[in-house]
Amino acid sequence: MPAKSRIIIIDDHPIFRAGLVDILAGDPRFEIVGQAANYGEFWNKLPYCDANLVITEIEMPGKTGLDLAQRFKQERPDMPVIVLT
Repeated sequence: MPAKSRIIIIDDHPIFRAGLVDILAGDPRFEIVGQAANYGEFWNKLPYCDANLVITEIEMPGKTGLDLAQRFKQERPDMPVIVLT
């Protein structure tokens, strides 16, 4: 059996984030290991999450999901980032 995708979700809308968590948590292939509401919160939480996949919203106040993805791919090129729009 393949390893679970361990996901951290970044989205500034708590209702959308909760819905995505509910959908993904119902599938045994996924485990939600962290959530953040913005770019800064993501970087603070990342060291404590054993994530192997990032899902981020593209539009957020301040730094965007694209900013996050660009920096993240420089620091962790091995980890996939999904950008939602």
